[in-house]
Amino acid sequence: MLLLSLATTAIFLPTSSQAQNAHLGTETELDRAMQESSVKERNDDLGNEQLNKVDKAEVAAIKSFLASLKADPKNTIQQGEKFAAKFPMSRYLPVVYGNLTISYYSVGNVEKMLASGTKALQLDPANVDVMSLLAVTISRRVKPHSPDAPDQLETAETYARRTIELIPTFTKPSKMDEATFEKARNDELALAYSGLGLVDIDREKYSDARAELTRAIHLNSAADPVDYYLLGNANARGGNFGDAVAAFEKCSAAGPLIERCQAALESVKHAMEPKDIESLSGAHTKADSWYPQDIDDEAPEVASGTACPLDDMLAQAGKRLQEMVANVDKFTATETVEHQNVGPDGRLKPPETRKYNYLVSIEQMQDGYMNVEEYRDGGSSPDQFPDHIATVGTPSLVLIFHPNHAKNFKMTCEGLGQWQGRPAWLVHFEERTDHHAAISALAMSGQTFGLRLKGRAWILADSYHIARLESDLMNGIPEIRLRLQHEDIEYGPVNFQGGKVQFWLPASTKFYMDFRGHRFYRLHQFTDYQLFSIGFDQKISDVKN
Repeated sequence: MLLLSLATTAIFLPTSSQAQNAHLGTETELDRAMQESSVKERNDDLGNEQLNKVDKAEVAAIKSFLASLKADPKNTIQQGEKFAAKFPMSRYLPVVYGNLTISYYSVGNVEKMLASGTKALQLDPANVDVMSLLAVTISRRVKPHSPDAPDQLETAETYARRTIELIPTFTKPSKMDEATFEKARNDELALAYSGLGLVDIDREKYSDARAELTRAIHLNSAADPVDYYLLGNANARGGNFGDAVAAFEKCSAAGPLIERCQAALESVKHAMEPKDIESLSGAHTKADSWYPQDIDDEAPEVASGTACPLDDMLAQAGKRLQEMVANVDKFTATETVEHQNVGPDGRLKPPETRKYNYLVSIEQMQDGYMNVEEYRDGGSSPDQFPDHIATVGTPSLVLIFHPNHAKNFKMTCEGLGQWQGRPAWLVHFEERTDHHAAISALAMSGQTFGLRLKGRAWILADSYHIARLESDLMNGIPEIRLRLQHEDIEYGPVNFQGGKVQFWLPASTKFYMDFRGHRFYRLHQFTDYQLFSIGFDQKISDVKN
């Protein structure tokens, strides 16, 4: 029995006999057609002369066995075991052991099912009925912390992937219509993807598990509440509480897992309850330790008695940005994104890493504002990102200090501090509420929510390049339960035109997010920069931190 912990509730996965898929435990039309075809092929292979030599009792026994498939599985088991004992060298044993596997599953005898399934695959390695059933059964009975768990998970994965590989190669039996054949194929595939999903839950690969379980649900002709239950667990353990709620609501409606799903649903809803939707400032609890303090909760260290030339400093920093916009139309880089979901206890889950060919274009519009577009591997879909949530805008945030945007912010000099051992002016910024367009936004479900920001910038005292920028939300957004968006960007120098011109571009971004039950941390890293201007391009070495 598999233990899945979720929030404060311990949730146990039911045994396979408690959670049969709707089409399992009964003989499908595909099963019958392929079994009859298999028996016919074996008879054809014998030839007339050899067929006459086949024991008439053996032929009668296999016909009786096939007829029993339409009746009580206990009768099928009795006849199948009797046949295997009486005819141990029979050409029909693959059909017998394949059906014994399904029948033992139907009556809840998992040990006998596994033994019959192993024999069936030894005799017929392409039996997808058996392979898909073993894949889902083994994955659902593995004890994650047992010594043999890795081997069991690998076996389940092998059966599942082999099933997925073989099923598209099958041809429709002549006695079966296309719709029935497609339904039967999809049901087998659903089992395989369900098994893969649970394997990946045990391996803490929650993003992969969500994709596989979702596919299993879409393929299955009859909704399996266990798949919804597992999908809810994959989402909850991955920090996607909103999606977990939707899955648990499905399996709470009907089926053998109503009580378990309802308990899981209440647990997730409790984990989603906001502490303070307007602000996360204040003392951190243990469950909050995964994200940094709010900008206004930390007083930066600055030198005492040093006058701050705020106006001149902002003018020089703005000039640097104007130079970049005037000289650079676009730039490319290699972007590596490391994503970690966050559990209810504040612990980071294992990382998921993706790499992109990253392109940014910068254009100044007629109204003076900047239009910045980002593309990854030639596209801009959120589906490219883990959990289908795009975190974009890193190149845009520094434009807070461009003269055309700076007027929309209240800037305050906090003093002269340090950035990696170099003197840097610390400037606190806060977006004004008396202008229409916010510098940042969150788009979801056809709606766009403006995000007004506050933050701090480290501006180098000797060059006025912005070396670091950290931001927080001024307020949360109750409609989407947005509690946290904290971004911390480090910049580094990139030389252009043979070193004659130098721009500072993002080297890394740390991103912390909490909205609608999605809690995650992401690290974006940028290397291999190449800058482009009209009629000129140059490849640049990695950003120097």
